[in-house]
Amino acid sequence: MKAMALRTLAATVLFAMVIGLDVSHSVADELIKPSPAARLARGLNPTNWQMPKWKLPDVRSLLPNNDEKARIKKKKDGFFDEVGKTASNSWNKTKAAFQPENLSPMRMFPASARTPSQTTESKRGFWKSLLSPWPEEPEPSSDINQWFNQPRPQ
Repeated sequence: MKAMALRTLAATVLFAMVIGLDVSHSVADELIKPSPAARLARGLNPTNWQMPKWKLPDVRSLLPNNDEKARIKKKKDGFFDEVGKTASNSWNKTKAAFQPENLSPMRMFPASARTPSQTTESKRGFWKSLLSPWPEEPEPSSDINQWFNQPRPQ
């Protein structure tokens, strides 16, 4: 029982000392600025984050003005008239595509495609250049007049 009384007395004295302390002397007179590391840590702390404040765009500026509305609005034909025009245009294009003069094979393969070009004859293939002798080259010209009289390359 004595131990219990001593504990109670000690707790009461401790409580009285805590209440009797004057807290006004423990307040700092000058505010200390935080260090750069402390400011960085404060910025990285998610509890200090704030939602950005965005201004919504004005939708009226995206819409056409009255002059454009009047230009855009024009009287359209009925639905069946539009379908009829589309079907008619499609049928006319189909008829034009299947006309006999358009299906002539002579139009598909013009004369220039049937005749060999001259460049292919002068061009030597791999095997022909490998197995045939070297073509004779003209002698180098020693005079300027001979040089100007040479045949031009094509």
